[in-house]
Amino acid sequence: MDGLKEAMNKALGELSPQTHELLMKEKITMKEEALDLIDDVQAKLDLDEALVMDGKKSVIDHEWRHKTATFIKHKRREVQKIERQISEHKRVINKNEFAKRIANLESRLANVETQIYGVTNE
Repeated sequence: MDGLKEAMNKALGELSPQTHELLMKEKITMKEEALDLIDDVQAKLDLDEALVMDGKKSVIDHEWRHKTATFIKHKRREVQKIERQISEHKRVINKNEFAKRIANLESRLANVETQIYGVTNE
């Protein structure tokens, strides 16, 4: 997986913080949609089980239940993958923000040194 990231970075270059922010927002939207879908499907599965337990439904479709449970399991894995991608985007954004702050502080320090000593001390 890291090799793929390195290859993409080589091909595309480093993405800007704004791009990471947009990608993160899109991933958050994808995560919310997946969670809504999981909730809807889980509700249908729970309703089916409740109908069977109440005796209102006598035929149990085990294949559908299995496929539905498998679908939910895969969607949850997809959500976990999206969450990892979101945290990666956050990490890159924070890294860029810290780099900007450090550069700003170094610039201010150089300015103060210039004012005090008359020359920079590099």
